Amino acid sequence: MSGEENLSAPHPSKSDSDGADDPNAPRIEQREISLKEALEMGIRHHQMGRLNEAQHIYAKILQAVPAQPDALHFLGVVRHQLGDAEQAIDFLRQAIAAEPNHPDMRNNLGRVLKENDRLDEALEAFSEASRLAPQNPDVLNNLGTTYKALDRWEEAADSFQDAIRADATHADAHYNLGNVFRQAGKHDEAAHCFRRAIDLKPDAAHDYQNLCQCLWRAGRKDEARQAVREWQAYEPDNPVAAHIAAAFGMGDGATRASDEFVATHFDDHAESFDKHLKELDYRTPGEITKRVEDCLSGRKAKTILDAGCGTGLCGPALRPLADRLVGVDLSAKMIERAEDRGYDALEVAELTAYLQEHPAAYDAVISADTLVYFGGLEEVFQATVESLHPGGWFVFSVESLEKTKSEVPPDDPGFFLQFHGRYAHRKEYVEEQLAEAGFTEVQTAPSVLRMEVGDQVHGWIVQAQKPAH
Repeated sequence: MSGEENLSAPHPSKSDSDGADDPNAPRIEQREISLKEALEMGIRHHQMGRLNEAQHIYAKILQAVPAQPDALHFLGVVRHQLGDAEQAIDFLRQAIAAEPNHPDMRNNLGRVLKENDRLDEALEAFSEASRLAPQNPDVLNNLGTTYKALDRWEEAADSFQDAIRADATHADAHYNLGNVFRQAGKHDEAAHCFRRAIDLKPDAAHDYQNLCQCLWRAGRKDEARQAVREWQAYEPDNPVAAHIAAAFGMGDGATRASDEFVATHFDDHAESFDKHLKELDYRTPGEITKRVEDCLSGRKAKTILDAGCGTGLCGPALRPLADRLVGVDLSAKMIERAEDRGYDALEVAELTAYLQEHPAAYDAVISADTLVYFGGLEEVFQATVESLHPGGWFVFSVESLEKTKSEVPPDDPGFFLQFHGRYAHRKEYVEEQLAEAGFTEVQTAPSVLRMEVGDQVHGWIVQAQKPAH
């Protein structure tokens, strides 16, 4: 994925040749070979993705030469790739102890630490790597992403600019610097960075999305539309490009995001989704859970459906409120990340169809930031009321059309597709459609759902009840 850390690939350090005739060379495949040959064999397996074979060879080397720094280093990288972070960190620290002035070892240690949210330790590792290799653009880029994760934006910008000075063709550094500018509201500068990243790595589709939206935010709407056309010419079947084109008023008025867009967009963002929302001060799960508690009045629900559960951010808080907790989402990769968050069942399905297939199944249905991908709400509201037991509750969030910064036409039908790709809804429209579906006891409260590019995202937290009789 463009724009994050760069892992130093396995390659022998200078010390490899120094040990070529080591008398303690390991015996591999029933024949005695030199340390250099063993390392080269392990590296070949490693580079071809044969991780188990590679770690076997590195381990054999370490049986013969316990402090061999390259074997420790590459074994640490393998353990990281196999998902064992603690062993990876241990092997990498041993490698550094054996060869303290090797920047790649510190770079890879920083990468593993950062991926495990040990940010202060990662910063120390990357800082030391950059001291040892001050012109290494991968190290400088990684240092910048760590400053960014720590909300040290100015230092992040400095590091990305240092990476670009070291290598003007480093696409990830341009992309990351663009995100820093975007966070600061400097949309022209951000657009310039994203354009440069595209020129260097045209297959990175999310660079196009960021370019288009920064141009739009900067008021350069004709250029934004032209960038979308360029994107669609490059990727004519990309559903995200088609959705952004619709958001820019370049197609027929869509009344909801396509299934293809939702699945693609959230599959692409599943890995970084939770971390990104944390950066945006995402508050919706907590507010919705509080509303559900109020609706249940101390009772425990038999079954709650988390409709559009994503990575399961609502799961831990909802778990104590229900005997059975079910999640459904259109993104398979989001569902994978929700598996350890307290759900009794998780399914990949389109929401409206799923609700229609489960009549009178739930005591409560909640939906956090899912209906922002629906414009017209009639069908999904009707499906929801039919999926509830009598007396069941529906609690959800939508973004507020009254507060949107988009240019909304005066004849809007009660919803509007905003330039960033989410729908906003008028309070009156939401309440009317709930009443049409048969809900009662409707309460609509304003809320700041999260932050976005320095601005508050205003919305509504809504609760409604299916009549008991």
